[in-house]
Amino acid sequence: MTEIHKHGGDIYRHKNVLDFSSNCNPYGTPEGVKKAGAAAMELVCHYPDVECLGLRRALAEAEGVPIKSIICGNGAADLIFGLALALKPGKALLPAPTFAEYEQALRACGCETEYYFLSEEEGFCPGEGFLDHIGKDTDMVFFCNPNNPTGVAVEPEYLKKLAHRCRETETFLVLDECFEDFLEEPQKYSMKRYLKEYPQMFLLKAFTKKYAMAGIRLGYGFCGNPQILEKMKEMLLDHTLIDHVSITLLETLISFALVTVLGIGCGVLLWAFPRLSLILEPYLVVLNSLPKSALAPLLIVWLGSNMKTIVLAGISVAVFGAVMNLYTGFCETDPDKLKLIRTFGGTKKD
Repeated sequence: MTEIHKHGGDIYRHKNVLDFSSNCNPYGTPEGVKKAGAAAMELVCHYPDVECLGLRRALAEAEGVPIKSIICGNGAADLIFGLALALKPGKALLPAPTFAEYEQALRACGCETEYYFLSEEEGFCPGEGFLDHIGKDTDMVFFCNPNNPTGVAVEPEYLKKLAHRCRETETFLVLDECFEDFLEEPQKYSMKRYLKEYPQMFLLKAFTKKYAMAGIRLGYGFCGNPQILEKMKEMLLDHTLIDHVSITLLETLISFALVTVLGIGCGVLLWAFPRLSLILEPYLVVLNSLPKSALAPLLIVWLGSNMKTIVLAGISVAVFGAVMNLYTGFCETDPDKLKLIRTFGGTKKD
């Protein structure tokens, strides 16, 4: 299986090549940025300011956005993961192709992803069709303008339509403006002046592209809803983001292992004892047909929000189907092969 490097330019394993994957300023890192980075080494013995107060004040002045509406992170990707884990959307819509880490962040929080495929014949423009795909069941939309990797930028009027549509459907809009600085009139395309009007919108920004400083992870974002920023901070401060991702992976692995053991054990038991299968099979069919998404909230109410509850919810989603599929597979084993095994002295156990 081919491994794909999905973020930034992997110059360490692919030397002496022209790198078009990181999309940074072709003029390179400004000398002022290099000098500021070198001067900052005098403070390397100290932990960083987790509130990024000085940076947020400077951004508020430069961008004309209230300081309470600004959050900073270790690159834009850090904020993407932090936002997805803070809001935990159930279903999200992405244009395709677009930045790969949107999908990675959504997958990390167990979100179902729907794609709207952009057509080369239509110049990779999303058009009205993308807006029509945003429904009441869409919890989150990621939209990059200009889009990465197509480079296509939609007009401000379309961005307003997109934000309005998301407000109508109560969908959270994540608008990635990281490549906006490469446009001739970047301020014309920014939605930051509409933060109050659309509090369920997050604008993603970064220094990476404009200043060609991918090696110094520094991203920031705007949101008119301070509660959402507080939820994100809970994920980002003190490295809790990686903790949440690791816990989610652990819960998934435990659920998978237990479903595998219970599925095989119960399937073999039903096949070995036909009378028991006659009694239990109708109940298993009914349980497997129940809407599993309705069970998870009930488990949280009964047992509380903890790892045990999440694992139990994961088991309840898959175990009945696993048992029925394995039992059916055992029952549909080729009779001729069973006769052949018995001819060689094999037993039911074999």
